Amino acid sequence: VVSAFFLWKDGSEQAGTFWNELDYEKIGASCQLQTNALYGNPSANHTQKPSVSADLCAGFHVYGYEWTADHIAWSLDGTEIRRETGETAAAYAENASAGMQIHFNLWPGDASFGGNFNPSILPVHQYIDWVQFSSYENGAFTLAWREDFDGSALPSGWLTGDWGSPKNLSTHDPRNVNLLSGAAVLSMTADDATGPAGAMPDTSGGAGGMGG
Repeated sequence: VVSAFFLWKDGSEQAGTFWNELDYEKIGASCQLQTNALYGNPSANHTQKPSVSADLCAGFHVYGYEWTADHIAWSLDGTEIRRETGETAAAYAENASAGMQIHFNLWPGDASFGGNFNPSILPVHQYIDWVQFSSYENGAFTLAWREDFDGSALPSGWLTGDWGSPKNLSTHDPRNVNLLSGAAVLSMTADDATGPAGAMPDTSGGAGGMGG
């Protein structure tokens, strides 16, 4: 199963468009963390698999991107785990100046990526406690907004998808996006069992007492 949090320039998939995407992906039964910088026309994937001692599938963690004109950094629980400068930073500063969208998804892999999927494990769930965005100006980040998913419906500006997943082994279903106990819960289910059944989010803590 691939569980992802990523930034995406809208329209990147269109022919002739410069692709811009930044990923965190947790892949395979071992819950390996992979970070990606996908950019170019055509796009190329620049991948790293940082060494992480924490069990990322057993609890909440804080994932962050720091994106400026000069660098892009990935962090886990406040510790930087990857930094890109030079050509990579320029590819986003020059081609994604209007910004990128925040996305989350959950989908089955195969032998080529993510690991062979066994449907007997269904349902599985991704839990998002909160998301926040800070704007960057004059060398400083300033908190612009934060969403804690405390309501009963998705907040304004958050949309669901209904398209096929990357390996075309599943289809995203809006019925599998729900808010439970102050968390956004994305579920991957059998076709005849959509919804959050079996999800049990615990947003009271996480690594170092932090939700993420």
